[in-house]
Amino acid sequence: MGKLTKTLELKLVDPNAHKRQKLRETQEGYEQALQAAFAAGCDTQSAANDVVVEYDLSGYAKNALKKYVPQLCGNSYDANELHDDHPVRFTNEGLQLDHQPQNAIEWYVKIPHHEDYHLWIPARANPDQREWLEAVYADDAEMGESRLLERDGTWYLHLTATRDVEDESEASADERTPPDESGEPCLAGLDRTPIGVDIGEASLVTVCHRDESGSPVRPRLWADDGN
Repeated sequence: MGKLTKTLELKLVDPNAHKRQKLRETQEGYEQALQAAFAAGCDTQSAANDVVVEYDLSGYAKNALKKYVPQLCGNSYDANELHDDHPVRFTNEGLQLDHQPQNAIEWYVKIPHHEDYHLWIPARANPDQREWLEAVYADDAEMGESRLLERDGTWYLHLTATRDVEDESEASADERTPPDESGEPCLAGLDRTPIGVDIGEASLVTVCHRDESGSPVRPRLWADDGN
C-alpha cells in the first residue's frame, strides 16, 4: 500500500457581484502581502508572520504565506524576483466542501475570507476526478493545500488530495512489449525510474528522481524562460 497525491480542479460557477468582490479582495490582499514579505527577504516563518499579519487576509491564507515565502527566499527556490498573478494559497484547514448530488450543480465550496466566513460558491468538478472528490468529502482522502486563481474572468480552485493506493506490482520478465524491427523483444519499458516534477513560480520546472538506494537526488532546475 502506498500513497498518491493529485491536484483536483473545481470551476467556481457564476459568483454574484458580492462574492466576486470578496474573491478579488482576497486576491489583492494576498498579492500585496506576498510581495511585501518577499521584498523583506523573510526566510523564516516568524519573519514572514511579522509582515503578513498586517494584511486583511484569513488566517488560512496568512499561514500558507508563512510557509511559502521562506521557500521563495532561499530555503527551496532562492528566487530573485516574483512573477505576477500568484494563486492565493490556503492551508488545508481553510477549505470546506459540500456535496448535494440531487442538484444540477453537485459541489459547493466554502472559501475563506477575512471578514466573511460564509463564502459558499457552487462549483463544477472535472468528471474524471469525481471519485477523488467523493473520497475527500468522505474523509477517505486527506485534503492538502488549496489555491484560488482567476483565468479570463473565471475563478478556479485547485486542491491537493492524498489517498492510499495499492502498490503497482513490478513488471516481470514476461511483461514484454511487441518485438522491434529486428524481431527481438523490446525491453525498454522494464527499467523504470519514477520522477517527481514540480512546476514552480521561481524555477519553471524542478525534476527529481531517486538513486539506486532510494534516496532523492539533487533536483535539476529549469528557469531560463521556458528554454
